[in-house]
Amino acid sequence: MPVLDRPEGLSLHPFHVAGVTNYPCYERLGFIPVSWVQILQLLMEYFKNKVSMMLGYYKRDQIDFFIGKRMAVACPVIKKSGNFSTIVLSRISGIILSNSMYVILFSSFLIISFVTGCTGGSAYYYLERLKSPNEIVKKDAIIKLGLDQETRAVPYLLGFLDSGSTDIRMISVEALGRIGDRQAVEKLIRIVSDENSDLRMKAIESLGKIGDPRAIVALTGVFKREDSLNSLSIEEKTITIWAIGAIGAEDAIPVLTELLSDEDKFIRYNAERSLEKINEHQ
Repeated sequence: MPVLDRPEGLSLHPFHVAGVTNYPCYERLGFIPVSWVQILQLLMEYFKNKVSMMLGYYKRDQIDFFIGKRMAVACPVIKKSGNFSTIVLSRISGIILSNSMYVILFSSFLIISFVTGCTGGSAYYYLERLKSPNEIVKKDAIIKLGLDQETRAVPYLLGFLDSGSTDIRMISVEALGRIGDRQAVEKLIRIVSDENSDLRMKAIESLGKIGDPRAIVALTGVFKREDSLNSLSIEEKTITIWAIGAIGAEDAIPVLTELLSDEDKFIRYNAERSLEKINEHQ
């Protein structure tokens, strides 16, 4: 693969600095500029991941597993490979750390970011991306804001529940559960009776995470539908039982007690665990 010449006037472009000039996507898609601000934001998250991993924090909420996806969205020239995104970030970070001027500039950027609230600027950036007509960009922002438990995203996410595509609704429901804002409870309750079983289960899980007792009537109602208990999948039964236990409302005890005699031992076990959780809440 021949190395392509640098476009006129763009010799300081991040991907040229990183030596990424021979990737096949360049020939297919052409040169697509990427702002340094975006690169620095991604680098901050990349370093945060590295530190978290070195300290042994492997929980999903503490390490951003979507950085490669966001890099791919930001830079279409490398959309083909998420792993390649991380390689590029490694290269750029290595170059920054090997040049004293870059170190000073990058350190200043980090200090300013932490002084102004560490993630505040980044949150604003992703909140703006929620307005994008591009669904991929919008999905990326929803995922990131959900992971960051950004409450300012809640009004947008609630709007997506009414007007978004199935995918947008799905990840919005999940993000609302992560954020834990009780404003979302009423709309999530309505989704519990949605025709889409995957969307229903996401809503049930999110209601369990939020822990608002208002959801109990809807959750216990899952087992009282006219189409009967047997029409529900094991997965949907299980997530509903878990959510009821997570909320810990005594009103659910009769339903859970009935499930102790279910023919499926897995359902019986989870019903027992949820009853124990309710007793702990008392």
